[in-house]
Amino acid sequence: MNGRFLKAGLAIFAACDILYVGTALSNLSRPRSFGDFFAFWSDGKLAIENPSSIYDSTALETFQSSLDPGFHGFYPYWNPPSFLLALAPLGQIPLAPAFAIWVVGTLHLYLLATVGRNWRSLAGVAVLAAPTTLVMIVSGQNGFLTAALLVGGLQNLDRRPTLSGVFFGLLTYKPQFFLLIPVVLLARRSVRAILSGCATFLTTFLLSGAFFGFALWTQWLSKIFPYSDLLNTHFELERLMPTILAGCHVTAVPKTISVAIYLATAVAFGFITWKANREHKTSEVMSITIVCVFLTAPYAFIYDTPMITSALFYEYQRRKSMARPFTMWEVELALVNLVLVFGMISTTLPFALFLGLCTLLWAVIRVRPNAPRPEIVVAG
Repeated sequence: MNGRFLKAGLAIFAACDILYVGTALSNLSRPRSFGDFFAFWSDGKLAIENPSSIYDSTALETFQSSLDPGFHGFYPYWNPPSFLLALAPLGQIPLAPAFAIWVVGTLHLYLLATVGRNWRSLAGVAVLAAPTTLVMIVSGQNGFLTAALLVGGLQNLDRRPTLSGVFFGLLTYKPQFFLLIPVVLLARRSVRAILSGCATFLTTFLLSGAFFGFALWTQWLSKIFPYSDLLNTHFELERLMPTILAGCHVTAVPKTISVAIYLATAVAFGFITWKANREHKTSEVMSITIVCVFLTAPYAFIYDTPMITSALFYEYQRRKSMARPFTMWEVELALVNLVLVFGMISTTLPFALFLGLCTLLWAVIRVRPNAPRPEIVVAG
C-alpha cells in the first residue's frame, strides 16, 4: 500500500515541480537568475576584499549592486562569521560555476545523509523529486547543507559520537537550528559528541577570526536583534517563513504575546525532544527530533524544509521496519505539508505549514517506536 502512496506522491510532486520550473524559467532574464546564491557569492567576495563591512547592510547592498547594476534585492548577511569560510572560496570563481558547485555539492551531501544507499529506491526518488528539493535548487540557498549536518549528526550520534559532534559543531553556522541540539546531547548523555562539537565550533571560531578578524563575531552578536526587526519590515520575506513568530507578525499579534507564544511552544518541543531521546535510540526518533528542531527555530524559510523531507523519509523507513504502513490520512497530511511549500511562494499562508507540521509531529509520536522484545523463558 505504501508503494502506491509513493507513486501517487511522485505524480503530485512532478506536477508541482513542472509548474514551479516553468515559473523559474520565465525569470531567467532577470538579475536574480541564480536565486539567493548571488548573495552568498557576493558575501564571499566581500569577505576577501573588505570583511569588516560584511555586517553593514548598506555597504553590502552597494557592493552587490557594483557586481550587477541591474540587481535589486534585500540580502543582508546574518550568519555567523564561520559561514564565510565556505563562501569565501566560492566568491573567487565566476558566478555560474560557483552556483553549480554549491548546489550539486550540497545536494550530494543532503542525499548522502538522508537516503544513503537507498537513493535508487522509490522512497529515495521521492526525496529527490519532493517540492522542498526543487525549491532549494532554484533558490540556491543553504537548506541542503543545514539538513545534511543535522541529519548526519543525529544519524551518527549512537555509533560515531565524535563524528556526530563535528557535524553539530558545523551546524552552528545556522544557530536557529542548533537550539535543541544541547537538549538531544544531554538526553543521550553523549559526552564525546559534546566535546567534539565544542572543539569543532572553537576551530571554526579561530579560523574565521584568523582570516576575517575576530571583531566580526562582536559585530554579528550586536546585529542579531536588529536583523530580527529588519525582517519585520519586509512582509514578502515573512510570507516565506513558516514559523510561529512570522505568522503572529503577519496577523498583527502584539510582539509581547508573540514572544510568549513562541517561548511556550519552544519549551513544549524541547520537552518532546528530551523525552523521545531519553527513552529511545536516536535512530528510532529521528523524525520526531528533526521536526521539533524545525518548529523550534525562531525564524526559518521554505528553503530550509529539505530537513522535513528527511524526517518523512526516516519515518517511512521506521514504519516499514515495524510493518506499520501509513494510513491514508497520514499520507495526505504529508503531501499537503510538502505542497504547502509551493503555496507559500505565491500567497501568504500564516500558520498553515507550522500547524501542518505540528499535526505531522503528532502523527509520528502516536506510533510508538519499537519496544525491546521481551525475553522468552521456556519453563521446565
